[in-house]
Amino acid sequence: MTRFRALANQHARLSALCVLALFAGIFALPVLIYGPVDLSNARGMIDLPLLLTNLPVQALTCLVVLGAVALLGWWRVTGLTSAIDRRGLRMAIYITAIPLTFFVIVAILLLTGGELNRAILILSVIVVFNLLVGLFEETLFRGVVFHGLRTAHSLWFAILASSLLFGLFHLVNLAVGQDWHITIFQVVNASALGVFFCGIMLQTNSLWPAIVLHAVWNSYAMAGQMAASELPLADLQPGTLSITPANYILPLLILLSAIWIITLWHRRQPPPVPQSADSH
Repeated sequence: MTRFRALANQHARLSALCVLALFAGIFALPVLIYGPVDLSNARGMIDLPLLLTNLPVQALTCLVVLGAVALLGWWRVTGLTSAIDRRGLRMAIYITAIPLTFFVIVAILLLTGGELNRAILILSVIVVFNLLVGLFEETLFRGVVFHGLRTAHSLWFAILASSLLFGLFHLVNLAVGQDWHITIFQVVNASALGVFFCGIMLQTNSLWPAIVLHAVWNSYAMAGQMAASELPLADLQPGTLSITPANYILPLLILLSAIWIITLWHRRQPPPVPQSADSH
């Protein structure tokens, strides 16, 4: 095992890409065997039965990616067990408070506007589901892939490449009946969010704040979709999701915010120690 881990560290980029290829194969295999399966009537909308069906799948993917981290011995370098930077953590908490507030508002609407027991079930499933999604996706992309690329490339290359790969990973939604306009927007938005989550990880020196922010962000978006289908309000009942050029303002703002966060982190890094003449 020690020899395997030494080899994995020596070829960290290749090891990371192999782990990514493993999951790409896992997600692509059902499509190759059964073909695309329309689960959302091409609307890109999520319902409770679909979430419940996918909970075991998300739990399994978390176990597999954590198993890969354990096999490689990358617990610390992926940020899963590294010491948290408290100064950066304060920024992460302030940022997370924004989508968390929106989620709480939508949760109150669901709890007071419909059947209470069903609303509690919906919110519970949403939170658990997105905690699993956040753990899996952040461990894979901001943990394993980012670390592997960082060992062989510059910081910004690792940030942008791992974020773009994260965005492209959402192309799998085409296989479940989602409209391609919605999917392309998800790719762009997820890529911008990838840069943003990288900024949070760098600021805090830990993967966990990014995992929590990822889960809260997704939970708010998903709860909003659920509210649109569950609440008896006509103005919250879209026939289908539609994407316009104005929607792309959001990923642009996310990307600009991410660059600002990473710049702040870079400024508070200690300057490199100059080499003395004796060292030559």
